[in-house]
Amino acid sequence: ESARAANLLGIVAFRESRYDEAEIWWRRAHELHAGLGMIKNMGGNRLNLGIAAGKRGNFRRAEGELQAAVRLLAQVGARVSLCRAGLALGQILRLRGELSAARVQLLDAFRQAGELSLSREEALALEFLGDVQRDDGRLDRALRYYDRAFALAASIAPEGDIVMEVRHRQGDCLGRLGRSAEAVALLRTALGQAKRLRDRFEEGAIRRTLALN
Repeated sequence: ESARAANLLGIVAFRESRYDEAEIWWRRAHELHAGLGMIKNMGGNRLNLGIAAGKRGNFRRAEGELQAAVRLLAQVGARVSLCRAGLALGQILRLRGELSAARVQLLDAFRQAGELSLSREEALALEFLGDVQRDDGRLDRALRYYDRAFALAASIAPEGDIVMEVRHRQGDCLGRLGRSAEAVALLRTALGQAKRLRDRFEEGAIRRTLALN
């Protein structure tokens, strides 16, 4: 129960964009789970630590945490968590500029999500694949991925975080294509969603893109 409480406190801190505090709690949870020999939970903690490190821009450490998570989760055949770890790893590879490797990783995660009927993870995979195309300068292809991600995410949670993130990305691409008026409309909607969700990280990112447009 102490480990569970520490993990939940990490989630609360993460949701409030306090990533340093989230990491402290998740490391504590990992220590407790390790003492109990709970491999799946240890893998989940390392997955969370990798995501938090990525949010803070420490991509090398994020990749190490995520690879450790994959090794632990594979030991117990935790397919759902492995799919999520694959998504996070693909996004970190993209952020490190390894676009080809990121694309392969994300396509595999998308396949796994489909096999497991994980609609949210499918939407995330499409969103991240759009990011790969955007970073590669293929904005039209990126928008097609974002459109697919938006349709799926909106069917699950119209006011959820994925819809907000995709709107931000759509606005970013439209701005790069010179369609700033359309971009501003989308970004203002995304900003309102970020405020309602109290996601300070995304609010800051959206404000930056909105300012550019």
